Amino acid sequence: MDFDRSNKSLDALSKCKKGSSTTIKMDKFIVDGRASLEGEVTLSGAKNSALPIIVASLLAEGQYRLSNVPNLLDIQNLLNVLRGLGVSARLIGNVLYLATTGLAGTTVDRQSAGKIRYSLLLMGALLARSGHVRIAPPGGCKIGLRKYDLHLYGLERLGAEVETGDDYIEVRAPRGLKGAYVNFYFPSMTATENIILAAVMAEGETVLNNAQRDPEIVDFVNFLKTMGARISGAGTGRIIVEGGRKLHPVDYTVMPDRMELITFIAASAATRGEIFIRSGRLKDIEPEARVLKGMGISLYQDGEGLMVRPAQRFSPINIEAQIWPYLHSDAQPFFTVLACLADGTSTITDLLYDKRFVYIGELSKMGADVQVVETDFIIPSGKHAQKAIITPVKTLKGAQLTATDIRGGAAMLIAALAAEGRTVVSNIQQIDRGYELIDKKLRKLGAHIECLGR
Repeated sequence: MDFDRSNKSLDALSKCKKGSSTTIKMDKFIVDGRASLEGEVTLSGAKNSALPIIVASLLAEGQYRLSNVPNLLDIQNLLNVLRGLGVSARLIGNVLYLATTGLAGTTVDRQSAGKIRYSLLLMGALLARSGHVRIAPPGGCKIGLRKYDLHLYGLERLGAEVETGDDYIEVRAPRGLKGAYVNFYFPSMTATENIILAAVMAEGETVLNNAQRDPEIVDFVNFLKTMGARISGAGTGRIIVEGGRKLHPVDYTVMPDRMELITFIAASAATRGEIFIRSGRLKDIEPEARVLKGMGISLYQDGEGLMVRPAQRFSPINIEAQIWPYLHSDAQPFFTVLACLADGTSTITDLLYDKRFVYIGELSKMGADVQVVETDFIIPSGKHAQKAIITPVKTLKGAQLTATDIRGGAAMLIAALAAEGRTVVSNIQQIDRGYELIDKKLRKLGAHIECLGR
């Protein structure tokens, strides 16, 4: 098998892509493990920053130029939704050109909305711009119950009228939107973004209490402030929006992807290789960096990126995963893989999603010794939090795996890189939703990974 094929550019369709640049179809990765990663890799733009920023462009008519936009399936799905609403969107390399003048509708059908959870943000943006939106319930990763009641609560606080059915959510603002005090019972990222989108066009001041604080929220707010919005408190649990200001189109550069950063750090550590991650920023992963350093992984920041130097032996961990400023639930699958290779028993408790550990069933096929048990802690879905008890193994073995979700699928790739023998990971459309040509980047670092289309 030839592992030296390369993709000429992000516009070129690799063997992993068929059809137009707006449809990415991938079938399986084949990985021969035990190759130590070495060299340099550059991070893509943050998916969870780019998606709400793209939606925010609907708030002001005109031409936008967004740089460092990752060419991902979730991005393409969102752009297709916007095209259906009359927006012109061209993604050339990693530069997105948007023209939002021709908005021609406020209804998003089930086929479009069901592909991506971030379609929920269209409620705040379209309601703010047009006073009405009708949308089907959203899609996304199947990692447990992910309610959207906070979105509807916040919009109602701003004066919206909400009607829901089995297959639709309809929101109107017949008397316009008014600033209000919005107190979230839980700090949801997309709910925070949705209410900010509506509040920047509302009359008066809106206060969001117990708001989400992730770096992507800060980037999203910075974009809106560049457009002319007046917002304070981003990065804290209390965000204040002074609504009613006139907004205008802008050029903007999306922040680097911190989840991709953690993924490559974990891949470097699992294969005992040293890599330099260009655009990597320690400030974006402070909770995860503390755990990584405690395991014996050295991280060095310079002006252009992050150097990773892993230990030959890992210390075990006992951590809880949830939301910023704590170790993020999205990152815990990577720590599970590293814990499988540690020098003692580890525990990882997920305090956010009740099905986040579904990927462990796949890792067990590789010989991972992980037991998942319920705890007494009740998570936002109303279910009991789960804890993984990880007993280290001498080595992981290659196996036939199926990607369960974005981060679980990426964790399988990390395990495959460290394992003995060959691993085949199918259903990699899941991985492709969150990683831009990850096989190409890994090959550049010396990984033996091949992508096979149908």
